[in-house]
Amino acid sequence: MGNDINSARELRLPESLCEAGEQMIKGTRFKTVEELLSFVLQELTSCKSAQSEAQERKVIEERLRDLGYL
Repeated sequence: MGNDINSARELRLPESLCEAGEQMIKGTRFKTVEELLSFVLQELTSCKSAQSEAQERKVIEERLRDLGYL
C-alpha cells in the first residue's frame, strides 16, 4: 500500500455492483463510481464514524439493559 495520497490500487467488483453504483451517482456530485466508493470508504474508516458507532452501540446497550435483556 502506498503512502502517497494520489497513489491508487485497482479493485475488481461484480458487474452488477458497478451498474448499481452508476445508477446511484446519477444527479449527485460524484462523477464516477470510484469517487462514490472512495467517499463511502473514507466515511466508514474515519475516526468520527467509529466514534458515532461506539456511541450508538452504548445507547442500544443501555436501552436493552433497561428493558432487562442485558
